Order: sequence, then structure tokens, then C-alpha cells
Amino acid sequence: MKKGTFKQKSYEEKLEAQKSSTLRKKPMNKQSIISRSKIAKKGQISRKKAISNPISKMKKQLWELCRQFALKKFQSKDGKYYCFTSGKEIEGSNRQLGHMIPSAVGGILCRYHPYNLRWQSYFENINLGGNGSEFYKRLVNIEGQEYVDRLFNLKYKTAKKYKTAKGDILFYQKMIELYSIGNETDIVDYLEKLAL
Repeated sequence: MKKGTFKQKSYEEKLEAQKSSTLRKKPMNKQSIISRSKIAKKGQISRKKAISNPISKMKKQLWELCRQFALKKFQSKDGKYYCFTSGKEIEGSNRQLGHMIPSAVGGILCRYHPYNLRWQSYFENINLGGNGSEFYKRLVNIEGQEYVDRLFNLKYKTAKKYKTAKGDILFYQKMIELYSIGNETDIVDYLEKLAL
């Protein structure tokens, strides 16, 4: 067989090629300088937007109201909290408000629905993804199939009325108002009326 004609470069040739490649770099034009500065500052800009965005503030406020609602509703007779899926006592940062139907699947109608929220341990909520099968079994045993079916009817429905940023603000304002009052039937009725 014939040997290839490729000749390996010597050490000196490699050094020379390296030097010439560093000298040949294109000078930056104004466009590339601007785009690089935007990239560098992008993280800073997005943090400022998140802080000034009224919808993100309202989401945080609503989630805090959901937690307060759950603290009152799901406290046991002995004053402690127990993981809904495992039954273990939970407290502090190990106590998390979990969903049977995940937020990504259930959308805005299920995310804040009181039927969908229960206290869970960190392990059950994060590591087991909410442990939906056990959550479902326990919810049916405690509340009944009709209760769970009402929640599942909302799973793939959307609140078409609120497809704009202004609509989102109206939705969050109404939900904050309802959770502040704390009447579960009003919250459930409102969410079911929105479903289309």
C-alpha cells in the first residue's frame, strides 16, 4: 500500500502557525462590540425586569396566599403537618406545597386550585415529582371520586379569557382577592367558570 502524502508538521512549523493565527484575528466591528455588551449585561437586565414585572410579583403574592390557605386548612388536630403522600410529619423547609396535577400539565387553572394542593415532604414533592399515583389514591379515599373528577375536568382546559398580559393581571388580581377572603367554594367556582 502507498503511504499517504500527508506530512506531519514539525514543532517549529506548529509554533509559527499558532503565532500567525493569533495575529490574523479579525478586528471587532461596532456591531459585534454592541452584541457582546448586550450578552454580558443580559443577566442583569433580566433580573431587573423580573423585579419590576407586576405579574411575577402577583404570582409570588398569590402563591404565598395559597400557602397560608393550606396552613389553615390542612393542619392536623395536634397542630402538626403531615406529608399527604407518605404520612410522615413535616416541618420547616421540608414542608412544601405540592400538586397532584403538575403545574406544567394542569396550567393556570390547576396550579392554584385548592383541590390540587396538599402539603408534601421535600422528597415526595421534588425527588418523586409529587408522587402523583399515591396522591391520587389518597385523595380519592379521603375526598371521593367526584371531588377528583372536578379537578381532572380542568386539566387540559385553558382560561381563554386571559390570553394577554392585561388578562393575566386581571386573573391574578381576582385570585389574590379570593384567596385573601379564603372561601374555597368561591375559588373553585371561579376557576371552573374560566375553563373553556
